[in-house]
Amino acid sequence: MGKETVTSTVLASSTIPMREEIPDNSVPGQSVDFYAYGSHGEQPEAVNLRLKARSNEYPEPPWWIEPVTERLTYLAKLGSNWNSHRASEVQPEAIYLTVRVLVAVLGDASGRPLPTIVPTIRGGLQLEWHDEGIDLEIDVDPRGMVDVIFDDSFDHEEWEGYLGEREDDVRRALDTLAQRSSLTR
Repeated sequence: MGKETVTSTVLASSTIPMREEIPDNSVPGQSVDFYAYGSHGEQPEAVNLRLKARSNEYPEPPWWIEPVTERLTYLAKLGSNWNSHRASEVQPEAIYLTVRVLVAVLGDASGRPLPTIVPTIRGGLQLEWHDEGIDLEIDVDPRGMVDVIFDDSFDHEEWEGYLGEREDDVRRALDTLAQRSSLTR
């Protein structure tokens, strides 16, 4: 088996407000780096979100990097009580996990649709796809839990579980959604 050449490419960059630094727990082949900074030893007030791919797998940035970075930047700026009912602000940990989830389920597959990304009242994020008879939701909890719920009204299939157990199923569901969408265009 030959050696793989590892490269590092910055795909997108944005500054996002935050309260604490998030460690880089990268896995080979993909990473999300957060660089926190403050002034004069103060608690960091912002984080520079840089989305990177650490392999030759992404010679060009995945097509979804810019819109996702833009949306996450917007959501990160929501303060607490963003819904007027005491919702928590979106936690940096949820942003970090959301990007990692998207790298895992979207990869660089240009046909897979982007989710709608919405905040949850607990400081997390939810990724949603509701189209072509498919309802797919991935709940990203800032404490590290990532749950998925799927319902396909056309094929009468439903399941739920942790993303770690259902990652391949999620990719198949997104491919099915992309295929159905292409047939109705």
